[in-house]
Amino acid sequence: MRIDDENIFDDLDEQDKEILRDIKRKSEDIEIPESIKPDNIMKMIEKKESKIKKHKIIKQIVGWGAVAAVIIISFMIGKSGMKDTIKTKDNKQSGQYTYAYISEKLNSLISKGGETVWEDNEYKMYEMADGAVNDAEARYGMTEEADIGKGSAEDDSYSTNIQVQDVDEADVVKNDERYIYIFNRKGGRIDIIDTDNDIRISSTCSIESYLEYMNAEMYICDNRLVIVGSYVTNETNISIYDISDKSNIKEINTIRQQGNYYTSRMKDGYVYILTDIMLEGKVTEDDCVPMLNGKQISPERVSITDDISSPGYIFAVAVDLNNPEKTADEYAVTLDTGYGFCEYVSENAIYLCSNVSMGGENILYKINYKNGKFSDAISGNVQGYVYGHFAMDEYNGYLRMVTTYEKTSEGNGKNILTIFDENLNQVGMIDDIAKNETIKSARFEGNTGYFVTYRETDPLFKVNLTDPENPQIEGKLKIPGYSEYLHLWGDNNVIGIGYDHNKLKLSMFETGTTDEMRELATRKFEDYSYSPATYNHKAFMIDYDKNIIGFVCVYDNSITYEIFSYMDDEFVSRMSVDISGENNYFTDGLNYGGGSYSDIRGMYVGDTVYIVIPGDKVVMADIDSMQTKGEISLS
Repeated sequence: MRIDDENIFDDLDEQDKEILRDIKRKSEDIEIPESIKPDNIMKMIEKKESKIKKHKIIKQIVGWGAVAAVIIISFMIGKSGMKDTIKTKDNKQSGQYTYAYISEKLNSLISKGGETVWEDNEYKMYEMADGAVNDAEARYGMTEEADIGKGSAEDDSYSTNIQVQDVDEADVVKNDERYIYIFNRKGGRIDIIDTDNDIRISSTCSIESYLEYMNAEMYICDNRLVIVGSYVTNETNISIYDISDKSNIKEINTIRQQGNYYTSRMKDGYVYILTDIMLEGKVTEDDCVPMLNGKQISPERVSITDDISSPGYIFAVAVDLNNPEKTADEYAVTLDTGYGFCEYVSENAIYLCSNVSMGGENILYKINYKNGKFSDAISGNVQGYVYGHFAMDEYNGYLRMVTTYEKTSEGNGKNILTIFDENLNQVGMIDDIAKNETIKSARFEGNTGYFVTYRETDPLFKVNLTDPENPQIEGKLKIPGYSEYLHLWGDNNVIGIGYDHNKLKLSMFETGTTDEMRELATRKFEDYSYSPATYNHKAFMIDYDKNIIGFVCVYDNSITYEIFSYMDDEFVSRMSVDISGENNYFTDGLNYGGGSYSDIRGMYVGDTVYIVIPGDKVVMADIDSMQTKGEISLS
C-alpha cells in the first residue's frame, strides 16, 4: 500500500483526501531520508499495527500530516536517536458511534483479550492494580510549584497536601479556614469542629450507611459538602449537601455513576470523578456504555481504541456545585483496567496511562477539561509502566513522565524519562537510566525533576528539563535505603521519607547545584517500621513557611503522630501524640466499617495545630511552642 495509491482514498471524506494530497504535493519538494519515505513508513505501520483496520491507519497518516514537516526537519538535523511514539489516535467520526457499533466492537476486543507482553511479571500487574484502588489508600506523592505544602485553603490554614496547586483532592479531613470536617467511617458521620471556639458542633451530620465503606472521601467548597465513594461493586455515589447551617446539613442531590471509585479532583467549583469499569463476558446494546443514574450515556461520549487486551472503561463525570441537580458532562474511554492504570490531573487535562506492558509500550490518553466540560481524548504511547501518578507532571504544555521498563522477570530493566508535547508527540527522552533498578518516587518542580530508583542503594536523580527536546541529568546521589515520597523544601532542598533496612527514615537532600547534591540530615526511626505517609501523600503534613513536618509512625501496637521542624541541619522533634490503646475505630482495621491509620491528619488553622484522629479525638497545640492546648472528643 502506497500513500499515492488512489484506492486508499476510498474510505476517506473529501477533507481527509485533500489533506493527503497536500502532504504528497509538499513532500515531492523535500529530500526525505530513505527511512521515512512513504513506502517505508507504510511498511513500519503494517508491521507494528497489523491488528488495526485500514481506515484507522489512514487516519493516523492524516494526523501525522500536520507534523510531517517537523519530523522531516528533525531527521535532517540529526535527531534520529530518539524512539518514535506510536500514535493510536481515536478513530471516532461524527455519527459513527452507535450502541450497536460499540457492543460489536467491544465483543471483538473481549474475545481476543487476556494477552500480556510476558507472563512472568503478572504478579506485579496485580500488585499495582490492588495498590491503586482510590486516593484514600495506596497513593504515592509529591507536590508541585511554588506553594508546596499548601492545601486547599489559603495562607492562614493548611488542609490537604495536594499534588497540583489549585487542583483540590478529596480527603477524609478538610477545613475551610474556620470549620474542620471529619469523616467518621465507622459511624457513617461527619463531625464538625468550630475552630473559633475549639468545640465540636453538637448536631453532627449523619450520612447514609453506605458511606462507611473504606474508599469514601469528601470536598468542601463554600457552602457545599461533596462525598464520593463506592458502596456496592461497580457503582459510585456522588452526594452533594448544603452546609450553610452546620447543625442542619441537608442533602441536595445524589448522582449514581457506574464503576468503582478510583479518584477525583475539584477545580473552580467543579468536581471531576473517575471510575473504572471492567467488562467481562458478552456485552449487549443495553449495557455496552457506562451508566449514569441508571441510564446509558450517549455513544458519542465514548472513545474506543483497538490496542487493548483487557477492555474496560475509565468513566469521567463532571459536577457543577452551583448546579448540582444534574451532571455538567460525562466522557468514557476504553483502557486495560484489568491490569491497573495510573492517572495524573493537571490544571487543564486528565492523563490516563495503562500498565499492561512492563517490557513494551502502554497506551497514554489526554483528556482536556475546563469548566465542567471534557474534550475528546487524544492518545499516544509510552515505554514501560508508571509506578503512580506522581511520576507524571505537566509544565508549559509539556508532559514529563518517568517509567520503569522491565523486559523479563529476572531483570534486564531500565528507567526512562519521556517528554511529550501537548498532542502527546514524543519530543525528548533520556533512556537507560539506572539499569535493573525501579522507580520508587518522583516529583517535578518547574524545569527540574527529581526521582529515586532502588535496588540496593537509593540514587536520587536531578534532571534539568529546561529544553524539553534535550533533558539532561544534572546530579546523582547514592545512599542506603530508598525514599518513597519526595517533597520540595525551600528553593534548594528536597525531603524524602522512606525506608532503610525495613526501618522508617526521613532525609533532607541539598539539590541546589550538581556539586551540592548531598544528604544534609537523616532521622532513622529504629522503633518504627511503617508510616502511611510513604504511600499516601495526604497523610503527610508539611509546610516550609511554618517549619512543620508531621506524619503517623507505626510499629506493632505502638502508634504515634510525630511533628518535626528542620533546624541547624537536623530534624528536631516538636510534638508526639500517642494513638495506641483500645480504639474500636482502628482495631476493625481495613474491614467494612473500620478505619485506617492512613486517615489520621495534621493541619493548622490560625495559630493552632490540630491532630485529627477520626472516631477518637482532636488534639490541639500552639503552632509556635507546640504545647498542647487541649482535646476535643469525637467518640
